Amino acid sequence: MVDGCLKSLLFTLLAASLGLSFVGIWDSPLAQAQNGGYINPQEPLGVRPRPVDPKIDYQRRGSRVVFRSAEPRDDAWIYNAEMSRSCRRGNFKQRADRRFVALFGEDVYGAAIGGHASLIDNVRLGEASVLYIFRGQGSTRCRVYHRGED
Repeated sequence: MVDGCLKSLLFTLLAASLGLSFVGIWDSPLAQAQNGGYINPQEPLGVRPRPVDPKIDYQRRGSRVVFRSAEPRDDAWIYNAEMSRSCRRGNFKQRADRRFVALFGEDVYGAAIGGHASLIDNVRLGEASVLYIFRGQGSTRCRVYHRGED
């Protein structure tokens, strides 16, 4: 028993030194069930299933659609080579991948807005209030597009 308490104390100290917090995890119904407590199978665990749109393959929890078009991406959206290179290096990208999305028919692109907290722009390539769409962020094939001049 003492050995188990010592391991638990060491784990908690290690987690605290790394800045991790586990407050409230041990009180959850799932943790109680794993610790030998009983859970009624009909009782929800506090996790609500998210409605899934079958047309969107890449939904993320909390994603917001900022642009929607029934047609595929057209030539009005211009590929920007310099921004794409910066995206591959991690200097021009969405703060959270697919937090904002743009839908073109059945294609889903990540989106960020210039001058907004949704865009990390370490090299200052973006312009305020311009919508940038991303394909393949986090890979060596990242491609950035923006709307051309109207």
